Amino acid sequence: NSSCAAIIESTRGNDERPLGGAFENQEYRNRRGRYRGAGREPGAIAAAWREDMEAKVTMAVEEAALKAQKEVEEVQREAAKKVRLMEAQAVEAQNKIDRA
Repeated sequence: NSSCAAIIESTRGNDERPLGGAFENQEYRNRRGRYRGAGREPGAIAAAWREDMEAKVTMAVEEAALKAQKEVEEVQREAAKKVRLMEAQAVEAQNKIDRA
């Protein structure tokens, strides 16, 4: 039982450490490990790098498409507001003509 307590005490510091540093570098370590492991085959490092670049480009294109879609939706909302306003003005004008 005392050995269990010693293990718990020795690992307690790990739980109390801020997690930011470990997670910030995780992507770098994963990439570095992939490149290092790929080094045994000719051209594998270049292939791993190319995969990373393709993934980054794909993500950037998807983000740009999403941003463009949001902008289109905003323009459509503004246009719909203007159309409703013009329709209301047309109804008012028709009512004035009918009263005259």
